[in-house]
Amino acid sequence: MPSPRDVGVVIVAAGRGVRLGGSLPKQYLPIAGVPMLLRAIRPFSSHPDVRQVVVVLLPDVVAAPPAWLAPHVGAGLCLAAGGAERGDSVANGLAALDPECGIVLVHDAARPFVSRDLLDAVIAAVGNES
Repeated sequence: MPSPRDVGVVIVAAGRGVRLGGSLPKQYLPIAGVPMLLRAIRPFSSHPDVRQVVVVLLPDVVAAPPAWLAPHVGAGLCLAAGGAERGDSVANGLAALDPECGIVLVHDAARPFVSRDLLDAVIAAVGNES
């Protein structure tokens, strides 16, 4: 059984949103006034078992994060630069995680509606496999 606060989360948000079109990548589009990425981060960052969330973004965004994201960056949430392909971005996020994270979850920022029940179930299932 995992000990409290040993879950690390990598949220991949380094896409350019080319297929969607428009001036903003889809992960920055607002849903009821809240950017999709922020909605994706909240369930993880507020979970009591999560030690750290790493958000993987385009390198230029890491250097200058949006004003709505910057205040959330700190010990529990950090930013990492994405790579050329999604797999490279995930690898960069994993490399930025605290080594104390015994369980790692990888999530796509374009899936912003994760429930607490789902997180609890996934963490419990992975913890039982350890």
